[in-house]
Amino acid sequence: MGTRGFLGFIIHSSQRHAAYNHFDSYFTGLGKKIVEFILCLTTEEYDIMARLASEIKYESTPSLDPQERAPALRAVRSGVLQHMVESIGFFEVDTICQWSYFIDFEGRKLETWDGRHLMGD
Repeated sequence: MGTRGFLGFIIHSSQRHAAYNHFDSYFTGLGKKIVEFILCLTTEEYDIMARLASEIKYESTPSLDPQERAPALRAVRSGVLQHMVESIGFFEVDTICQWSYFIDFEGRKLETWDGRHLMGD
């Protein structure tokens, strides 16, 4: 069984979007890869990622875009990923996720959620 979670973005400090991740969402898996990715970004790349993340179109039906797991971040950075399946509703009302990660490229921060609890709060 996979470790369920979400990879999400915080847009303009308030709007949240998230895509469901079915496998290896634990902090030593997906979480570690996200941290490694964002630590390698330059100031200019943070700005680019903020723009690209805000331009993603969130759909209610699956697409063939490479949107699962940490490779989604590289696909966003390259401009290849333009659509993601919107799953924020599951994060807001359900307990299916074990780990969730929300990246705010504008604010240069990463939120890590253990189930329904924001880590560090």
